[in-house]
Amino acid sequence: MHGYLKGNEIQLTETLFVCNINEKQIVMKTSVIIKTVLALFISINTFASEDLRVEITKTDITCFGQSNGKAELFITGGAEPYAISWSNGNTSQEIQDLKKGKYVVTVLDAKGNSVKDSVQIAMPAPISVGYNVPTSTSAANFNSDLNIAVKGGSPWDLENASSMYIFRLNDKTYYEHPEKLEDGIYKLTVEDARGCKLAFNVNLQVQLDNEKTEQAETPFNGFGNVKMTVHPIHLVIEQQQKTFTNAYN
Repeated sequence: MHGYLKGNEIQLTETLFVCNINEKQIVMKTSVIIKTVLALFISINTFASEDLRVEITKTDITCFGQSNGKAELFITGGAEPYAISWSNGNTSQEIQDLKKGKYVVTVLDAKGNSVKDSVQIAMPAPISVGYNVPTSTSAANFNSDLNIAVKGGSPWDLENASSMYIFRLNDKTYYEHPEKLEDGIYKLTVEDARGCKLAFNVNLQVQLDNEKTEQAETPFNGFGNVKMTVHPIHLVIEQQQKTFTNAYN
């Protein structure tokens, strides 16, 4: 049997038998015509697979000096199984306890296709404090200002917080009457938005906002001198059409 394409028809011809009659050879054939519609595309039984792609998410280091960064790898496309190789020798999709630095990953799929990507793990700067500065820093939890400059760490967003850091005096974040604190040596702790802390002793002098005084003499003990200026708290109470203002109490 053989066939050929004619227009939109496929014609198949098959030889059934051959015989001799009166010394003449007679060949009997039958033909079958099959109408078909030519497709606009041809399937070759091979399908293009989705390209191999990777994406990395990360968690930066919480505080200065720590090594708790994390990176997680997400793989799409290609052909499984995948072979993963990180620059630190790890072969899993998630790597933890990372130090500051760059980490490169190479992914190889079952068909030999490979892709490479990298991630940078960051670490915040250390919290530091400067004394005897012309500006002050808000210690909102004490309703006060401190004549120190604080930088580093991960400060709070000022759009959503009243101050960039949280302060503690002798490990306390709140005093009902901070203006009544006595001058002396206090443990001052600065805490940022991630809970990173810097603690140190200071010679603290407390003053009211409307009664500013000169820095008192302090003994030379190696501690910094810090002046805490407490702002008055005004409570407005309306009673029988009278308004009372209570400052500090």
